[in-house]
Amino acid sequence: MPSDKQPVSGYRKEFDDDVRAERYDDQQYATSSWSSLLWEHEQEVLEGLLSDPDFLPVRRRYVDFACGTGRVIEVLATRFDDVEGVDISEAMLRRARRRLPGVRFVAGDVMRCPELVGANVDLVTMFRFLLNAEPADRLGALSWARGLLRDDASRIIVNNHGNLWTHKAIPYAVRRVRHSGGSVTGNVLSHRQVVSLVNAAGLKVERVIGLGYLGGHAQQLLGRNRMSRLQRRLSGVRWVQRLGEDQIYVLSLG
Repeated sequence: MPSDKQPVSGYRKEFDDDVRAERYDDQQYATSSWSSLLWEHEQEVLEGLLSDPDFLPVRRRYVDFACGTGRVIEVLATRFDDVEGVDISEAMLRRARRRLPGVRFVAGDVMRCPELVGANVDLVTMFRFLLNAEPADRLGALSWARGLLRDDASRIIVNNHGNLWTHKAIPYAVRRVRHSGGSVTGNVLSHRQVVSLVNAAGLKVERVIGLGYLGGHAQQLLGRNRMSRLQRRLSGVRWVQRLGEDQIYVLSLG
């Protein structure tokens, strides 16, 4: 699970050693970081969804794809009978295994070995993957996750932590001007792009929950506590959610 500064071309190699994996936990998710504040609110969203017994009537199997060091699994593991994490980085999984010794973690590339994880899964989570993955792997990962689902009541939860129509839009527009005539990827995805990927994978969007407003620079000015309170107030306004840089998508079979 790369940082939001990770170029997509280096996704597979970004965390291929212990030093980089440790840096991800200690720096990307340092207490004062913007990523840690977003994660605080992402946890609240996940816990809110799973607290509804109708959200997932059956909770036998849960798989976290691109699980990294196990942050998401740590929040949700106790709600399922069988839990599995899969990631391409063995260095990240070493940290995950130390954090959650009772969870089964599998190292491998599901784009090349889709059979790494068995089917009949009730929930698949996929955080911080779509934005940073190689474009060709985005659809592949969603299609693979779809193939794991048990039935129509199963769900996939993914996020796009680089929603284009936020404070990121202006820097992106500047990059486009500077690279006129060339390719500009940037670490942004629009809602339309995400929905297009979801539909192409044979899935549908059931719900979108937005969070993360103003960005890390504003947090430096306001301070973490004040910024956190502001985030909660803004997230309570439905139309404002579409402007959050972090969009959480609940998906089901199309």
